[in-house]
Amino acid sequence: MPIPAETLNRAGIRLSPSAFEALVERLVEQLARERPTPLADDRLPESEAAALRRAGLVGAPGLDQATDSVAELAAAHAALVATSLTVKEAARRLRVDPSRVRQRLHERTLYGFKLRDEWRLPAFQFGASGSLPGLEIVAPRLSPGLHPVAVQRWFALPCPDLEVDERPVSPSDWLRAGGPPAPVAAIAAELV
Repeated sequence: MPIPAETLNRAGIRLSPSAFEALVERLVEQLARERPTPLADDRLPESEAAALRRAGLVGAPGLDQATDSVAELAAAHAALVATSLTVKEAARRLRVDPSRVRQRLHERTLYGFKLRDEWRLPAFQFGASGSLPGLEIVAPRLSPGLHPVAVQRWFALPCPDLEVDERPVSPSDWLRAGGPPAPVAAIAAELV
């Protein structure tokens, strides 16, 4: 059953349900081509699963839930693609020429990824009137090999090394609140 258009709209996805479903299908096919053939039994030995549970990773796929990590990644990637901006849309948002957006992508002062030879720029790095403060310092420190979903989640999730009022905040929130970009850039450089 397709996802209702209202649900997609609330999530900021500007695709029709059938277009979103087609996108997910293409991404799942791509993941299937790239995924190594699983071993006959790809479950973790109980001792390793117990160690992960002790480390607080109880909800990790394959441990306590029947979550399919490939399906989760495909859905997250499809949603990221659907909410990302094209070069032309990013240029309008930044009030610059599309050539300037492509230049910043080449300089890696904006974060983007290619989808069928076209740049996509995730929306998390934009505010109402420009890019995330300090992004031009943080983005170049991100490894080009990081998966776009990993980058999006890293920007969105609280980081124990970034605190405001003794409470961890996400890199995005840190930068939006006017925090200096240097600590965020240092953490970004360590991501693999």
